Amino acid sequence: MDRTVKIQLKPEHEHAQLLRETGIQFTSVFNDVCAYGWHNGEKNGVKLHHATYYHLREQYPSLNSNVLIQGRIKATEALKSAFDRKAKGRKTGQPQSVSCPIRYNERTYTLDWIHQSVNLSTIAGRVQVPFLVPPYSSKYAGGTVSTADLIFRNGTWWLHVVVNLPDPDIPFSDEVIGIDLGLNRPAVTSNRHFLGRRHWKEVDHRRFRLKRKLQSNGTKVPKDT
Repeated sequence: MDRTVKIQLKPEHEHAQLLRETGIQFTSVFNDVCAYGWHNGEKNGVKLHHATYYHLREQYPSLNSNVLIQGRIKATEALKSAFDRKAKGRKTGQPQSVSCPIRYNERTYTLDWIHQSVNLSTIAGRVQVPFLVPPYSSKYAGGTVSTADLIFRNGTWWLHVVVNLPDPDIPFSDEVIGIDLGLNRPAVTSNRHFLGRRHWKEVDHRRFRLKRKLQSNGTKVPKDT
């Protein structure tokens, strides 16, 4: 079972600048691969790698090769999603990012839960950065980590770490409960346990009415997700 743990980084000014510059180059790699794939109708990761890797290595020599590859992998994922949308007749365009989060893996970062520090690859080598685990993520701290995405938001650095955790031990039970969608309540179980609150239905109806009114005025309304 995987969980994403958001930890707050506390880099020194010099290290923050290195992370920022590394992110700029990572974003450029992402956009370059997306541009090539979109204009050539290519979404296969292996073919994109062969077509772009050596050129990108020359263009960004200070960027760790594995970090560069992660940028290409992210671009491949974005291209596949864009081409799938296009194939379904949905409006889409070339994927592009202003600030693509750097993706790290076991070769480009090391996390120490005990001392709360993380070693990250940058364009100037590795840097050691302290971090804090927010209370809502503390129960997942200490698990085995896999990939991590570095995000800079509202002046704060965050590392979204994917943590591998053992599956929960759910005791066997002979009890069976059925669940029906309700009219006045969102759902109700066969043992008369009502789930959710009544006013949720009115909120949903209000959103529907507002959406219909906006559409009648010619306003474009995004689809619900």
